[in-house]
Amino acid sequence: MDFLIILEAEPGSTERTEDALQFALTMTRRDDVTVRLFVMGDAVAAAIAKSGARDGAEVVARSLRSLVMSGVALAVCDASLAARGIAEDELILGAIASPMSLLADWALAADRVVAF
Repeated sequence: MDFLIILEAEPGSTERTEDALQFALTMTRRDDVTVRLFVMGDAVAAAIAKSGARDGAEVVARSLRSLVMSGVALAVCDASLAARGIAEDELILGAIASPMSLLADWALAADRVVAF
């Protein structure tokens, strides 16, 4: 089964971000499950390699790194990055800056889409 998880919540603003990451991690432990994660909006702060003073963002960035290492495809909305002045080379290792067309492709290919 193919899952697409869309993350929009700013790290530390609510429990939604942590819930999304915990869900993604839980799904990676299942047999025959593929997980893709698309980060957009205020959530792009979580995909920055060096988050600085944003403690919540650093915790989430560590979780994202772990998910990438476990095989989760991680894409970060290029328009959301541009709107916040974040360059692609600032992203955590394994994350790619992607247009909304990739989100559309992933949504069409997914058996289930979950948004946080």
